[in-house]
Amino acid sequence: MTLTPNGYRPRLIDAHIDNLLRMYGAVSIEGTKYCGKTWTALNHSESVFALDDPSFDYNNLKLAKADVNQAMDGDRPHLIDEWQTVPAIWDGVRRACDGTTAKGQFILCGSSTPPEVVSGDPADTPGSTPFHSGIGRITTVRMRTMSLFESGDSSGTVSLKDLFDSRFKARTGETPDMKRLIEVCAFDAGHRLRDTVAQQDAFHYWRKILRSSSRSSSPSGAPPAFMPFDLASYSRSSPRMRNTRRLSHRAEVCFSSPRA
Repeated sequence: MTLTPNGYRPRLIDAHIDNLLRMYGAVSIEGTKYCGKTWTALNHSESVFALDDPSFDYNNLKLAKADVNQAMDGDRPHLIDEWQTVPAIWDGVRRACDGTTAKGQFILCGSSTPPEVVSGDPADTPGSTPFHSGIGRITTVRMRTMSLFESGDSSGTVSLKDLFDSRFKARTGETPDMKRLIEVCAFDAGHRLRDTVAQQDAFHYWRKILRSSSRSSSPSGAPPAFMPFDLASYSRSSPRMRNTRRLSHRAEVCFSSPRA
């Protein structure tokens, strides 16, 4: 019996994850914040260990740091959410998969970019980065925000697969309100909110992302306060390709221009 959340809306990636769980010992779901990774992972899991659970002063996090095996205990498939906060979990899962021929043992889920495999540099702290890529044991799947079909804003009567297989047939139907869809955005929770609330939700999402961005997140290498101007420059140039140098120059002009 999986841990499917109440109100979960099936995703197209569900079938792909099912196939991967039949092929590999573990599946790592990666993707942007708020795209529905945890809910989708729960939909395929029998148990869960959440490292961001604040219960008992973040007891789960403390247990995992002391012994990664604590995070790996549970019915299979076992979800380890926000695993990247204790990178050694990756190696623990890889070793657990090495010890059995069983597939679909673990699901790893996290919002942040996973750390790279340890380089062998003496400066690397043991456990701060995975020692093994996980090839053959752990596979990675990239999850994105909802498509219009997944959110229920498209009937799905026109198939892209049929289009590329030269089986396209014209269909008639109502044209969705694209302005509303752009404003509401395609995050997992957006379709459950009223339009005005969903618009505010999208605004607060981007504001939070900008505030939490590091210096390295900006294409121009600028501090987080510079990020809105990077995005503004990119948005204006999105209809046609632009190189990074030109985008950075435009952003610098926006940043240095006097404002009322």
